[in-house]
Amino acid sequence: MSVFLPLDPFSTEPIGPRVYRAIREAIVCLRLTPGQIISEAEVARQFGASRQPVHDAFVRLELSGLLHVLPQRGTRVARISPKDVRDAQVIRRAVEAATVRRAAERRQAESLAALDRNLARQEAVARDPQPHAFLKLDEEFHRLLAACAELEMAWAIIEDAKSHMDRVRFLSLPQTTPVEVLIRQHRAIVSGIAAGDAAAAEAALAEHFGELDKSLPALEAKFPELFDRDDAGVRSRLAAR
Repeated sequence: MSVFLPLDPFSTEPIGPRVYRAIREAIVCLRLTPGQIISEAEVARQFGASRQPVHDAFVRLELSGLLHVLPQRGTRVARISPKDVRDAQVIRRAVEAATVRRAAERRQAESLAALDRNLARQEAVARDPQPHAFLKLDEEFHRLLAACAELEMAWAIIEDAKSHMDRVRFLSLPQTTPVEVLIRQHRAIVSGIAAGDAAAAEAALAEHFGELDKSLPALEAKFPELFDRDDAGVRSRLAAR
């Protein structure tokens, strides 16, 4: 059985981005486990694709810290880097704080309606024991915040930085962070934006990000095999090559 979600055979999108997202999703959701060796040829076979889009995806995933290419030995799924998680948190806090402040200044009705619809869907899946559906909606929620502020590039910056953070988020939902708490925090962010209260929206966002700060040490202790013990951070490792 493949660890990858099937590609949509009717999609008109080029296969490269779809292969990248499918591999990334399998890593984030830990169906490809930290330390596991994978090969371009086998992944290409599972997708029924040529080697080139898989190779391109591997290069991109190595740059984001999710894969390590081992010369003459293959490619290994990276263990979670606590340093990279914390670095990404710093970037994300700064960028999203500016995003919600600007969203509160603009208060665009159409964007707020999209956020409300997203929150309704979050509540509909809150009791699902599997976190996949909620994580997808959580990702969409934060992307919609950037759209609400007309700062789509801000989301692109965040998305590139948060690869290891996403795996911690996946682990935290069934382990340390109730989904209901996250939804309440999401609602507080939207309420602040809708009221034009940038300070309230930013305070709610800070509380929201604090959940990961609380869960990371507990997850490192509970799942030591998933975390990088020699943790210099991916950028330092790549720079040392």
